[in-house]
Amino acid sequence: MKRKSSNYILYGVAAGLYPALYFFSRKPDILTSLEHYLFIFSFFLLLPTVSFLIIEKTSNYSKKYDKERLLTFYGVFSFLVLVQQITFVQHHKKLIILSGVVALIISYFFYRHFLKIVVLQLLLSILTIPLLYDTIKLKNSYSKNWIKTSDTIEEAVFKKKPNVYFIEADGYANFSELEKPLYNVKVDSFKEFVFSKGFKHYPNFRSNYPTTISSNASLFAMKHHYYNLDLKSDEVQHGRDIIMHDNATIKAFVNNGYNTTLITDTPYLLANRPKTLFKQSNYGFWNVSFLDNGIRKHRNNILEYFDEVLSEDFNKEQFFFIQFLNPWHIRTKSKNSKGGDIEKEKWLEGLEESNEIQIKLINKIKEKDPNALIVITADHGGYVGYDYTNQTKVKTTNRDSIMTIFSSNLLIHWPNGNNPEYDTELKSSVNLFRVLISYLSNEKSYLSNLQDNSSYIILDENTHKGIYKYINDSGEVTFEPYYIPD
Repeated sequence: MKRKSSNYILYGVAAGLYPALYFFSRKPDILTSLEHYLFIFSFFLLLPTVSFLIIEKTSNYSKKYDKERLLTFYGVFSFLVLVQQITFVQHHKKLIILSGVVALIISYFFYRHFLKIVVLQLLLSILTIPLLYDTIKLKNSYSKNWIKTSDTIEEAVFKKKPNVYFIEADGYANFSELEKPLYNVKVDSFKEFVFSKGFKHYPNFRSNYPTTISSNASLFAMKHHYYNLDLKSDEVQHGRDIIMHDNATIKAFVNNGYNTTLITDTPYLLANRPKTLFKQSNYGFWNVSFLDNGIRKHRNNILEYFDEVLSEDFNKEQFFFIQFLNPWHIRTKSKNSKGGDIEKEKWLEGLEESNEIQIKLINKIKEKDPNALIVITADHGGYVGYDYTNQTKVKTTNRDSIMTIFSSNLLIHWPNGNNPEYDTELKSSVNLFRVLISYLSNEKSYLSNLQDNSSYIILDENTHKGIYKYINDSGEVTFEPYYIPD
């Protein structure tokens, strides 16, 4: 008996429904844009469904079981490939080939059980409903109210309008921490270079949060988020949207007529395709994957793109956000770690590369724009001393083991070398832009709303799972519960 078209639609939905629902339930931080939802619908549901309908219309076999085998093969193959797409950050050709081999074997020997396979795929989809419910409930509970400032700093009127270059070297610990036992590394030649170029160094500067998204969201919003009191992730929800669009810092620059440019070696900050106040970027719409988090083995050459932009004649003031993953940090998970010593060696290699990139950037900027405001910092420390970053979830009272998480370098080239007397307030990243905007606007009143400089982390071993203050406002290591769920 000939199958109805509705059956083929069911086969297509069955092949893609579980991967689609599972992806949504596990990646709520990436799935935030309309483009993403359209892609998920098209890639996971529409594509396999249309493919099955094409099979129905075009396949003409003399033997019934040949068509049954084709249906079984495509149903199993598409399911396995889609599961692979949501499981691995990078796409693996070998796994796709393996999926084809497995589908071929199943279709040859078990084609008579194809409907049972379809039912099994649908049952797996049903199993995701609890996860789906929790995700929707969690997403609906998130609020961006924390980003609201208690003053009108985003409306600040700049009295000074130098071009501003904000350079973020991921995981670059402060010079003052590099001299401590865990790092035990000297960067004398690099220090001599930056000092010769007129930079001022800020010892013991640190981040307030331990990851890129959580730290940058706080930095650009100039506020603490305390992880939205959500212990399921080390990041802050809507973090990318806040960094790219919903923050007082970029709005202040835009309101003062600045052209804004994002230059980054990976599209990590763009993984959810957020709205953005950056007018241009080295990553276009089709350069950002719909499935992975943007961390790739192949990274863009930020220096080449920066050369292109810098070669243009500026007809208005410029704000650059230049971000690159050097020296980065040690491996995140234990299964990927080579051990603390080897991870440190790799970090040191990244440190050398980072220094080279910074030197080239500084030379290019100084040649084009000698009186620019240049800020070089990091999103967090390098985690050197640990075997892998997830070890930081274990409570410790060791000073160096805590500082290696948060220590961030800070170098500032103040135009004409005139740093404000209140740059002594530059102790942590949450207040960095508040000080800079106060300087640009000649308005000290904004400093009355400086945030607490404490650094926070989520711990779940050797203590109750919760959010803890690990470094206090004075820069001293502490252990104070901030949020412990009932």
